[in-house]
Amino acid sequence: EEKIAGYALVPDITGNPGLIVRTVAPREVYAQGQKTILSMLVGILLSGLFLAGVISWLLESFILSRLNRMNTDVGAVGTLKNLDSRIEVAGDDEIAFLGERINHMLHEIQRQIRLAESERAKAFQASKMASLGEVASGVAHEINNPLFIIEGRAEQILHALDQQPINTSFISDSTTRIQKTAQRIGRIVRSMSSFSRDGSRDPFENAPLIKIVEDT
Repeated sequence: EEKIAGYALVPDITGNPGLIVRTVAPREVYAQGQKTILSMLVGILLSGLFLAGVISWLLESFILSRLNRMNTDVGAVGTLKNLDSRIEVAGDDEIAFLGERINHMLHEIQRQIRLAESERAKAFQASKMASLGEVASGVAHEINNPLFIIEGRAEQILHALDQQPINTSFISDSTTRIQKTAQRIGRIVRSMSSFSRDGSRDPFENAPLIKIVEDT
């Protein structure tokens, strides 16, 4: 591989082969070519490794890291169940476009949920009003009975005032009975008013359990 040989046939005086001449020369061009090829291969390999490193860094910096961050943001929305969260969008490429579409999807889901909640609240209120109409006759009965008591007690008081001596004890007892009956009617009216109003937007507040049971 390092040398090259050449051979020549020299005839004698009779024309027959008489001598073989051999010459040897170093293969400098071949050796230089081998070195050049080896250098080129090493250079191509190093360039390929460098290019692969640059491409890997570019992918990590501009694509993979952004996709990982987007995946983390989407996972946080699902974990926290907070549809007010949005995906961080930066740039003007396909990944940014994907983030915008995800944000639009979250906004649309949030809008549909709010719309469904609004419709459910309206349906609940309509159901309450329907129930209110169904129990109206019963409520009228609940109010009529105390009114009859008040009317009867009032007539008894008027009759007692016409008699002498006036029975103050009876009048006081009847007045107290009328007052309690009127308070009973007031509680019924307030309960019906509380039941019929739309309280879906009222703020939450602490309330004694016994009061809730009594109102119910």
